[in-house]
Amino acid sequence: NKNIAYENIKIITNEGKIISEIPVNQKSAEVQLSKNHWYRAELWGRIEGTEQPLAITSPVYTKK
Repeated sequence: NKNIAYENIKIITNEGKIISEIPVNQKSAEVQLSKNHWYRAELWGRIEGTEQPLAITSPVYTKK
């Protein structure tokens, strides 16, 4: 069994910019999204002390 720590969720644009970084223990968050873009969420944490992405969503697209 590996030591895994869940730390934060990053919301990232199709341009690779992080627009929000939310601690995993935060119950909710509001994020301002632009029209005609796509976004993905990444769960970040540590495995055996090394920071890395633990899960990544498929893109979510916004419309006009």
